[in-house]
Amino acid sequence: MSDKYTVRQFAIMVALFSIGTAILIVPSSMAELARQDAWIAAVIGTGLGLCLSWLYTVVGKRNQGLTLMEMNDKAFGSLAGKIISLTFVFFTFVTTAELVYFMGQFITIQILPGTPMWAVNITCILLVLYSVRLGLVTIARSADILFLFVVFFFFILLVALSPQIHFDNLGPVMAEGPKPVIRASVFYMSIFSLTPVVFLMFYPSGVNKPDKANRAFVIGAAIGGAVLILMIFLAIAVLGAQMTEMQVYPSYSLAKMINVGDFFQRVEVIVATLWFVTIYYKMTILFYVSATGLTHIFKLKDYRPLTLPLGMILTILSLIVHPDYDHSDYYNKQIWLPYGGTYGIILPLVLLAVTSFRRNAKNKGQQ
Repeated sequence: MSDKYTVRQFAIMVALFSIGTAILIVPSSMAELARQDAWIAAVIGTGLGLCLSWLYTVVGKRNQGLTLMEMNDKAFGSLAGKIISLTFVFFTFVTTAELVYFMGQFITIQILPGTPMWAVNITCILLVLYSVRLGLVTIARSADILFLFVVFFFFILLVALSPQIHFDNLGPVMAEGPKPVIRASVFYMSIFSLTPVVFLMFYPSGVNKPDKANRAFVIGAAIGGAVLILMIFLAIAVLGAQMTEMQVYPSYSLAKMINVGDFFQRVEVIVATLWFVTIYYKMTILFYVSATGLTHIFKLKDYRPLTLPLGMILTILSLIVHPDYDHSDYYNKQIWLPYGGTYGIILPLVLLAVTSFRRNAKNKGQQ
């Protein structure tokens, strides 16, 4: 059995990872920031996100064969590199806990009210632990299969909601000027595009055809961005900007409105399935990066013995990372951009600058 995954599987992992939690929670915040222009902001934000994806491909190409932890060691030295890597592991681990919190909150509010959140979180974490212990190649192959279900359910959602689209809800365009759109674009980009930096932990070395991995990275991000743009467009066009802003989970509310011939209705499980699949892969990849990152830092032979203790810590952290929804909303809108941007923008830019400086210095020394 090959220990590498295909270019197609890598692109699919990037797409599912990019969609993640955004498909359920981002439309509401986008409507709050940009009103009826939220879908325009999503288009701009996707463009910014693709620029970041290109940046990650350049960093990966310049350091081909190295993981992000090894890049840090090479760029900053052994001690400083490991300190930076340790903070990066903490970043990925806390982000994983936040995703588990989102999953637990959604299920206990929308699907299984009255169920203790800890029970949902433990079930979710056990699934993640099992997947991570099977290895990244198994995760990639399962993504290749489940992606077909994501495409199928999303297509059904688009077709079923198309008769309820009201284009009047999309106007007037830019009624409040460009500033709200710019703010919404930056927010969207922060949710959509900062965490894929974790793929540098196994990209492009893990792909069976590294020379084609760069294109796959950008294509995967573009697919994820297209799905989110369409979901935000549907939310605004069907629900209207005001109703979208008022809903905690606008995408879930959209599915409740589907009614085809008084027969095909109450199919919100479609959106729930889409979200469960995408957030599962995002949690799994982030947890995998946390475990393998610690393995590198402490020079362990295998990451699997770390998964159970990390899973126990993750269970507790997922219950306390956000005391309530207001705290989560504040964190995503005020704290996440500078925090996530430190690792999603500044770190790869510094790595690229150090790599370029050393390459230029080496070329001058050979002249």
